[in-house]
Amino acid sequence: MKLELLSYGRDSKTPKGAALGVATAVLYLTPSDVISAWIPKARTCFDETDACKAHCVYKQGRGAFNNVQKARIRKTKEFFQHRESFLGRLDYDLRRFAEYCAKHKLTAAVRLNGTSDLPFESFIEMRKYPTINFYDYTKSYKRAMRFARGEMPSNYDITFSLSESNYPQAYRLSKRGVKVAVVFANAPQTYFGNTPVIDGDASDARFLDPGGAVVGLTPKGSAKNDKSGFVVR
Repeated sequence: MKLELLSYGRDSKTPKGAALGVATAVLYLTPSDVISAWIPKARTCFDETDACKAHCVYKQGRGAFNNVQKARIRKTKEFFQHRESFLGRLDYDLRRFAEYCAKHKLTAAVRLNGTSDLPFESFIEMRKYPTINFYDYTKSYKRAMRFARGEMPSNYDITFSLSESNYPQAYRLSKRGVKVAVVFANAPQTYFGNTPVIDGDASDARFLDPGGAVVGLTPKGSAKNDKSGFVVR
């Protein structure tokens, strides 16, 4: 199905959820260093690290195409410059996607931060869409702690992302029941002591994972050669 802002079935990973009966739509905006060239001081990522910026998935896969990048820039400019219009179109997409999934007996999942890290829980009322499982990866310790304390919408699931500089935060969150995504050169069976590592590349349906799990991911693109600690070796 074609949506206005959301993308459905157009990447290599989210369609893997079909084996689990999950349909996933993703909103792809731009990282901060891209949109700030158009709108000074505009930020879509607030806790990015040098390695995160160096290995951003923004230009991987379909994101490498110029027309795709232009579309993502247009969406991001609309988010900052015409917020009401943007949120209206997002609401339209969310309602249509929920109806589509209900019709086809699929579990609806929506990831609003495909290539950004914005607090969308502050911009939309997620509880208005009770059949949608919202989920995101984030490097925001503050937002992840809010999730750990049960202060996020009940249909919003968050996975914290380990970077080269936030191990203590990731460890604390894991012990509080928050999933942590870790990029491993060679994934071990356990991490953070005896916490099991699950295969995060099998699907992107993070909201189905057990709380506190370590989500093991393989390095993609330039991250294969990372030496900063972003990739755990």
